[in-house]
Amino acid sequence: SSLLLVGHQPTWSALIANLTGGGEVHFPTAALARIDFPTNRWEEVGSGTGTLRWLVTPKLLKQV
Repeated sequence: SSLLLVGHQPTWSALIANLTGGGEVHFPTAALARIDFPTNRWEEVGSGTGTLRWLVTPKLLKQV
């Protein structure tokens, strides 16, 4: 039901934008993102099917 991916730029900003339906996403080094999909089947996950729930950057974590 969950998947954790680890990688590098510039592919992560592009992947998030693709999965959530477009737009520009700035994904800085060491950031974390959560994308939810309206399905329980990986076969149904595709371009534009996800919702970006949060994007946490190291700068935000320093404030906590």
